[in-house]
Amino acid sequence: MYLKLLGACLTLTGTGALGFYLGNRYLKRVKDLEKLITLLQQFKTEMHYRATPLPEILNLIAKSDDHAVSQLFKIKDPSLPVNAALKKAFLEGFTKTALLTREQEVLLTFAERVGTSDLKDQENLLNYTVEQLKLILAESQEEADKNVKLLNYLGILTGALLVLLFF
Repeated sequence: MYLKLLGACLTLTGTGALGFYLGNRYLKRVKDLEKLITLLQQFKTEMHYRATPLPEILNLIAKSDDHAVSQLFKIKDPSLPVNAALKKAFLEGFTKTALLTREQEVLLTFAERVGTSDLKDQENLLNYTVEQLKLILAESQEEADKNVKLLNYLGILTGALLVLLFF
């Protein structure tokens, strides 16, 4: 009797936790995108108003906090050109974020082009990248609003169904 009750509780808890975990991934993606847009705006400010060199800007952004998105800008191989080093840092850091392929492609395109032209073109590149990420952010917020509650309830209800079926 108590063993069945324990099994039912564990089943319900496990499936509920899985639902909340999957729903939380949508929220983490939204937070990562918001942080990324803020960091790119900081990048633009440093470049335009303070005329800070690119390696220093990347170092400042990486040291701004311990968030996984900030660490994307951490250059680990200073011997490479800035754009190649940034691309390498992005590729290594994507696994620690909730960013999907679409956002990764935008950032990789940014990394390939950064540091290859004059200040005006760099500002245009930053503005274009931020606008693309804002569009993606709006879509991901819609997805999160639609799917988070659904996944949370689905996890709990799946557990309840399993408990009813097997116990």
